[in-house]
Order: sequence, then structure tokens, then C-alpha cells
Amino acid sequence: MAPRKPSELTVLSRRKSRLLGQITQIKNCLENVDSPLNQAGLKHKLASLSEIKGKIDALRNESYSVLSDEELPNFESSLDKMEEDADNLESHLRALKQLELEPNTSCESMLIFVITQRLDDESRKQYEMELHSNNLPRWDKFLDFLIKRSQALENLQRNYSLKNKNEYSPKFKSLVVKSEKRTCPLCSLEPHPIFKCKQFHDMSVQDRNNKVKSLNLCFNCLGHHLIKNCVKLNKKCKFCNANHNSLLCNTRKCTLTSSKRNQQKFSLYTEFIRGHS
Repeated sequence: MAPRKPSELTVLSRRKSRLLGQITQIKNCLENVDSPLNQAGLKHKLASLSEIKGKIDALRNESYSVLSDEELPNFESSLDKMEEDADNLESHLRALKQLELEPNTSCESMLIFVITQRLDDESRKQYEMELHSNNLPRWDKFLDFLIKRSQALENLQRNYSLKNKNEYSPKFKSLVVKSEKRTCPLCSLEPHPIFKCKQFHDMSVQDRNNKVKSLNLCFNCLGHHLIKNCVKLNKKCKFCNANHNSLLCNTRKCTLTSSKRNQQKFSLYTEFIRGHS
């Protein structure tokens, strides 16, 4: 018994499937990041796509003459989809080819550029001095530079640490100085400034002046320095407007006494008014 001859639709569908498989293969090659296409590969795939598109056109023309009106619409629709995929692939391949770079080289160059922008100025300068041509830098050489530069910086840091092992760094010294809290030079009990000391307030104005002089304190701010080195000379005495602290002012006593006298007069006057009202 002779084998049954396949229908025209079956024959055309098989040819269409082979073309679809070739398109899918090219698409997979383009999407494979592990083995990107080089310039020769791009050129070969473009030629294959051009051949596939020619076969699609031939298949379409043949279908017009052998397929029935019921079979033709679905078959032609599938050919349209294949042709659209082929056009998209061709545009992507041509775009890559116009870059005139192999995809892996392009990615490496971009990665090198990003990393160099993160380097310090001296390291970037050292790397640029190692480039002896206008060719794109290679990743393996750039990686060697990073390793050598890292080792050099680590050795410098290690040597500096050994040299200054038993010394405070300037930053640490400043922190130590700032963290110290001076006790009161008068009572030596609490870490408060002398102008907040109760014992200092209980003293007479003359005794305060003598104590400030004996302790070599500033007559202006009562700090631990001479008045000529004081940075608060713009602050004047609130009683006489002179360059000394208000707690050391002799006018303070007269002012306070006068204020108390006026207060007493006001109290007597208030009591007198109440008694005659």
C-alpha cells in the first residue's frame, strides 16, 4: 500500500516550522549573555535572517496558489508574526553591529569607567598613567592594577600604624582634651565654672577680685586664661560697662544697696497708704 501523500497545508506548515525554529535559535543566541556574539557572529546572523525573510516571502507566495480560502487566513497570519519577529531581530543585530564593539568588551569598558569614578584622585591618576594607547582598557589589566594598588595602600597604612603605635592621633588627642571636665578652682568639689560656685558668690567683691587674681583667672569671663587672651571682651560689665565680670564690679554693691533702699521706701509708703485708707 502506497504511503498517503501529505496535504499541501501540511507541507507548507512543516516548512514554516523549520523557519520558525531558525528564528528562535537566532533569538536565543542574541539573549545568551554567557556567550555574546562578536562581529563575525553578528554578520553571520544577519545573513541568516535575510535568507529566512526571503524564504518567508516565497512561502507566502506559494500559499496563495495551493491553499484554500479557509486555510489561507490562519497560515498567512502566522507568517506575518514570523516576519515581524525576524524584523525585530534584524534591527537589534544591526544596532549591535553599528557599535563596532563586541558586547563583552563594551560591558567591560562600561564597568571600568564606573569603578574608576569611585577611586580616589591619586589612584585614578596612577591608572590613567598606565594607559599607553587609545585602545579600550582590558578588564584583566584593570583588575591587576586594582589588586596592586590595594596592596600598596594596605602596606602604607600598616607602616603608619606601626610608627604611631604608642601615640595618640591628633583627632584622638582633641577628643581627649574636649572630654576633660575642669573642677571648680575654688571649691574643687564639682565640675562647675567658678561663676556658678556658691562659695564664690558668698564672698565680698574685694575677696572675689583677690581670689581671681591669685588663681590667675580672666577678670572678664573668669576662665582659665589671662584677660588679654579672652575671646569674650565684647561682653561688658552690666553695672559699669567696663571690661570685667559683673561679679567683680565695685559699683555692684552701691547699685544693689540703692535698689534695696528704694524697695524699703516703697514698702513703707505702701504700708502708710494702707493705714490711712
